[in-house]
Amino acid sequence: MKKSKEKFDVKQDVTNRIIERLENVGEFEMPFSTLRHAPRNFKSKKAYRGINVLLTAMSGYTSPYWGTPKQWMEAGANIKGGKCTKIVFWITKYKVDANGKETNVVDFMFPKYYNILNADQVTGWEAPSTDEDKKDETEIIATADEFFKNLNVETFYSSGRACYMVDSDKIQMPPREDFSATKTSTATECYYSTKGHENMHATMHKDRCDRDMGSYALEELVAEIGAAMLCGQLGISSEMRDDHVAYIKSWLKALKNDKNAIFTAAKKSQQALDWMNEQQTIELREAA
Repeated sequence: MKKSKEKFDVKQDVTNRIIERLENVGEFEMPFSTLRHAPRNFKSKKAYRGINVLLTAMSGYTSPYWGTPKQWMEAGANIKGGKCTKIVFWITKYKVDANGKETNVVDFMFPKYYNILNADQVTGWEAPSTDEDKKDETEIIATADEFFKNLNVETFYSSGRACYMVDSDKIQMPPREDFSATKTSTATECYYSTKGHENMHATMHKDRCDRDMGSYALEELVAEIGAAMLCGQLGISSEMRDDHVAYIKSWLKALKNDKNAIFTAAKKSQQALDWMNEQQTIELREAA
């Protein structure tokens, strides 16, 4: 008896093709500088390291300059208020020799908290001028800037990271000058695709698309696929570039575990883009 042919699974085939592309693309390359304005003590100029970079980044302040309350007062600054941020310093105790002199051999180390304030929390102090200012390599695309403006998602610019903050419904974007070209994209493409990605995330808000993917991986798929769609619509790039694909690659497991994942993500991405288009002026809608 002849075996019946297995039913062709379109969803699985599409998923397999995408997985094959993902597995053969290079690694993701960060399109913007994350260290140009590293957090540092304003007095010693020393940059914070390790866990203190994370602790200061979590505070939400925009200035890279920090100091203890005493340091700020000694510098003539006025403290506006607000809670101090706690950072960790390791106190090192060295062994002593038979003569009671301290050696270079570590005996033990223990962590100690220090309270610091950000420059945003003080007045009467100006950040030093720097020669580190970079030239803006991005091209200003007026129609794209107007498109994002019409979305009315509050956005502030600060070096170090790009993210959508769900609790405050705000977007943090690195400034334009932090973006540089990658192997597959221009600085302009990197800037606008990153902005598109974070604004896609913002459409999850209950007053917009009210989206809950139930999975961080699936939400990232929605944002990145949506950003690629948006860049194509705005004429910034006409195809999904390898840097988009390389980022999606990090969520490969979600695709392998669920053949519906890519279809669900693409559908939600289109819904988000439709919402964005509905916020535009007649002129921009006609141009899209």
